[in-house]
Amino acid sequence: MTYICPSSSFQGLYLSSADKSSLQSSRPAVEGQHLTKVDRASDIIVPKTIGTRVGDAIRRARGEAKNDKGGTMTQKELATKCNTTPTIVADFEKGTATPDQKVLSAMERVLNVVLRGDKIGEKKFPKKS
Repeated sequence: MTYICPSSSFQGLYLSSADKSSLQSSRPAVEGQHLTKVDRASDIIVPKTIGTRVGDAIRRARGEAKNDKGGTMTQKELATKCNTTPTIVADFEKGTATPDQKVLSAMERVLNVVLRGDKIGEKKFPKKS
C-alpha cells in the first residue's frame, strides 16, 4: 500500500507501508517503565518538616508578643497577620508543617524572631540601647 506523505520535509513523496513505519519513533516509552518502578518501590518517603526547634521558637515568640488589646497573641491573630490559617500556625508550632518560606518570613516579620538558619529563636531586630 502506498501513501502520500503530508510532512513538509517529505511532501509529495510516495511511501510504502514499510517506509511509513520507519518514520515513526522507534524509541520505547521509558516514562511508563519509570512509573512502574516508582509504584513498586516499597520505601516510605517521609516529607521534610520544620522541626520542633522552630516550633518552640514560634510558640515562645508568640507568647511574648502582644496583641492589640495588650494580651498575648493567639494563633488566630498570628494567622491573620501572616495571611494564613490558624491550622497552619498550629502545625508550625507543633513542628509538623512542611517548610514554607513565605509563611516563615511572614512569621519572622510579625514575631520579630529568626526562624531560619543558625540563629533560630533569636530576635531578628534587637532593640537599640
